Amino acid sequence: MKEKASVITVYDHTNGKAFPWRIKWGGRVYTVSQIGYHHTREDGRTLHHIFSVTTDSLYLRLDFDTQTLSWLITDSSDKGQENTSV
Repeated sequence: MKEKASVITVYDHTNGKAFPWRIKWGGRVYTVSQIGYHHTREDGRTLHHIFSVTTDSLYLRLDFDTQTLSWLITDSSDKGQENTSV
């Protein structure tokens, strides 16, 4: 799964970290309630920031591409179901 999403990102100057806050995807807006993990990976010369987040109803994996400055949802599942990729 690789679907484009609009993401509002927040930068906290007190700890020097940026994180996704609100996601618009599939005609709906979701607010991030928790960040499970964040890591980076390199794809050639492009750095990707990968976030695992939860909203009230979903688990999402987000990929921020630093080359294109774009966000992709690479995995999602309903919180009521275990390990169900969309």
